[in-house]
Amino acid sequence: MTTDADDLRRALEHMPVSSPSRRLRALLPVIDQRIRDGVSHIAIVEALASHGIAMSLETFRKRLYRWRKAQDQDRGSSSRTIPSSSPGRTPLPPPGHSIRNKSDLIAMRSAEIDLDELARLGKNKE
Repeated sequence: MTTDADDLRRALEHMPVSSPSRRLRALLPVIDQRIRDGVSHIAIVEALASHGIAMSLETFRKRLYRWRKAQDQDRGSSSRTIPSSSPGRTPLPPPGHSIRNKSDLIAMRSAEIDLDELARLGKNKE
């Protein structure tokens, strides 16, 4: 009985993927790496077409974008999102205070800027 199950498993593993969409989906990790290595989208679309997966450049780019987006969500990546800052305005850091992390930049973005003070500081640095 186990040999039948093993034979069936091997047969299923070696079955060709019939749908072009499924074949593309299986190739997307390799395609993504090749793009990161510098291969152009046009060259990839031409190679896919020569192997039976024909699509326009625009369609290829959309599928690649959607696949990458799904990969980011699967990994729980929030690298493209910017954390929201507090709704209230915070004062600028004191002069001479260096920016040490992203929250310092966010605080500076939401701070009220005294243009006269900024001009005075600029003149003092000259």
